[in-house]
Amino acid sequence: MNKIKFGIFAKPGKVATELLKNINSLAPGRGQIFPISQIELRLSIDNNGLFCDGVDLTTLESVWIEGFSYQNPVIPPIETNQDWTLWQIDHIVEQQSYSALYSLFQELDRRGVAVYNPPWAHVRSFARFSLMERIRNSGFNVPPLICSNHKESIDAFCQQHGAVVWRPASGLSSWQRFTSKQQADLVGVEHPPIMVAKIFPGPLNSSYLFEGKSLLSLQYQAPDATPPMEKLEQFWRVPCDQVPNPERLCQAIGGNWLKVSYITGDQEVSIYDVETDPLLSGLPNVFCSHLLSMLAHEITGQSGSYQETDGLDSYQERSNMFLRRMYRILFNMEASKYS
Repeated sequence: MNKIKFGIFAKPGKVATELLKNINSLAPGRGQIFPISQIELRLSIDNNGLFCDGVDLTTLESVWIEGFSYQNPVIPPIETNQDWTLWQIDHIVEQQSYSALYSLFQELDRRGVAVYNPPWAHVRSFARFSLMERIRNSGFNVPPLICSNHKESIDAFCQQHGAVVWRPASGLSSWQRFTSKQQADLVGVEHPPIMVAKIFPGPLNSSYLFEGKSLLSLQYQAPDATPPMEKLEQFWRVPCDQVPNPERLCQAIGGNWLKVSYITGDQEVSIYDVETDPLLSGLPNVFCSHLLSMLAHEITGQSGSYQETDGLDSYQERSNMFLRRMYRILFNMEASKYS
């Protein structure tokens, strides 16, 4: 009899390992990792069951997935070290592995296993303008948006709304300030359309939603590059009730494990982005561990027994290097050659 009840499909790393440890501490021996980066993963899908490395996955209660998102079936991913004389072979092999996993997760969802998140949720969120308009039509506040590569249309939008930000029109990315130089380089019929949005005043927050419930909400403060006291990006925990009606938001997007990025203004919350495969490894350790512990309690049905750890109510810095200082030194060195 299969005793495994909670599957983790993820690439090997800290997040999957810590989540497994938390799950097995609450339900000993009931969790297992299935590393999706291994092409040797043994899969078998038929009418009788869905088997992975000898485990019938239809007997699981839930499957949590990390690092699996929508892939364009035609365009190969960008690789700087790719041998382009052989890219067709490598790309076909990768697509075959991806297609098998896609079918596996889709079938698990169809056969009643709770999947966080099923493939169709990633597909629906890939085209970002369509995603944001679907959120707007579901009754949530979304900033004015335009998706275009037409210079006159972008110019008119910027003149109407003042300060704006931009991002690519698909996939995982972040909003960036839209300067005149970026506008000159990015907008034109020879370029793909981009998304541009109005900036509302207020702090930038993110909430991590699971099954329509907010597990953790964080506020960001950008790095301060002013010497002599440079500061890294800082995170604070804020109340989890800032996203209105998170259950309805999950229903609108079609996923039950989401990261929602938004600005909290004086009157209302403006949603700027939603991720259906939230990245946790970049969070400060205290918040990452807290979120993984809460996830394990939710997945195993023991949310009522969770006890918070220390450090959650103090600000935390992202553990990275002072890149801005390094870049400034390099730029000054280069500039000195021409002085």
